Amino acid sequence: MNAIPLVSAGIAVAAVAGVACAGLAYLGRRVVMPRPAKLVDAKVNEAGTHITLPLTPTTQAPGQHGLWHNTGHLRVGSVTRLDEIAGVVEREIVHTTGHGAEMMTRGRWSGHAFGRAEDVHVDVEEVEIPTEDGAAPAWLFPGPENADTWAIHVHGIRTSRFSALRTVPVALQLGMRSLVPSYYGDSDNLGDGDRPCYLGQREWRDVEAALDYAVAHGARRIILFGWSMGGSIALLLSERSRHRALISGIVLASPATDMRATVTGAARDAGLPAPIARLVPVALATPPLSRWSKLSEPIDFDALDWSTPDRLQVPTLTIHSDGDTDIPIALTQRFIDANPDFATLEILEPVPHQLEWNASPERFDRTISSWLHEHKILP
Repeated sequence: MNAIPLVSAGIAVAAVAGVACAGLAYLGRRVVMPRPAKLVDAKVNEAGTHITLPLTPTTQAPGQHGLWHNTGHLRVGSVTRLDEIAGVVEREIVHTTGHGAEMMTRGRWSGHAFGRAEDVHVDVEEVEIPTEDGAAPAWLFPGPENADTWAIHVHGIRTSRFSALRTVPVALQLGMRSLVPSYYGDSDNLGDGDRPCYLGQREWRDVEAALDYAVAHGARRIILFGWSMGGSIALLLSERSRHRALISGIVLASPATDMRATVTGAARDAGLPAPIARLVPVALATPPLSRWSKLSEPIDFDALDWSTPDRLQVPTLTIHSDGDTDIPIALTQRFIDANPDFATLEILEPVPHQLEWNASPERFDRTISSWLHEHKILP
C-alpha cells in the first residue's frame, strides 16, 4: 500500500483540526479580551437641554441613563421625541459633569446614571485595596457613624465602578457603609491593556481583598450587591470567602448565574450557529485552547453554575427584567427554581440588560429595602 496518500490525508486532517482550534481560540479571545468602546452619534442642542441619538433598544429605554464623551458625562432623562422613520430619539439632559458636551459628535451610551461618585454622596472617599496585582482603587461611602453593616457593590464585565454606583443610594438610606471596589482587568486595572476577563473566577479574589478591608475597618455584617458578572463574583464569595460567615445577604441585578449558558448565548447572538456557539465555552475550559485565548488558567464553568440544586446557602434577592436579551431571565428562573430555600426573584418591566434600576429606581430600591427587612437581614 502506498503510504503517501495516507500521510497526505493525515496532514490534511491535522491542518483542518489546527484551523478549527485556532478558530475556537479566536472566538474565546472575543469573549475574554477587552474590546474598544462602542460609540454612538450624539448631538446636543444649542440650549444644552436635549440630546439626539440613534434609535436603539437601549437609547429609547425608559428612565435615566448616562452618556460619556471625551471631556465629561451627561445624565440623560426622559424621551421627548421619537422618530422611527428617521431612526432617532431625543432625550432631555438632566445633569452635566465636565465640559464640552456641546462640541461632541459621538459618545458612549451606558446605564451609568452617575458621572461622579460625588453625585451619589459628597462625602465619598477614594481608598486603595491591596490585591495580588497591586493597589486597586475603591470608593468608600462612610454611612452613619459606627455603622458595622457594610455593602460591597460589585460591577460586571467590561465596565467600571460607575456601573455599581446605582445600588449605593439605597444602601446609604438603610444605614450601611458602602464600598465600591475595582478588580483585575476592569477599566481601573487594565495593566498593559491586555488583561483578559476570567468571568469571575480570577476577579473574586480582588473583591475578597475588599472584604478584608471592610472587616479591618469594622464590618461585622456584609451585604453583597452584584451586577451581571458581579453576581457570579458575589456568589463565589458566599462560598469561598474567609469572611463568608459575615455575609448575611446578597442582592443580584441581571446576574450571570450560569456562565456556560451565558457565554454560549452570547456567541449565538453574535451569529454563530448553535453547534459552534456551544464550543466557545469548551475552548475557554480546555488547555491549550484556553492559553491560546490569552487565559493563564482554564475556566471552570461548573464552578460558575448556580443552577445546581441547593447550591445557594445565603438569602439572595435577584432583580431581573424579562426584556434582558444578554442574560435571559430563563437562566435566572433556573437559578431560582434550583435554590428555593434561599432565592427570591423580583421581575421588573422589560428593559435591556442591567437597566432595571435606570427604568424605575424607586421600585428597585423599594424592592431591596422591603426584602432586607422582611428577611431580617438588617439589624
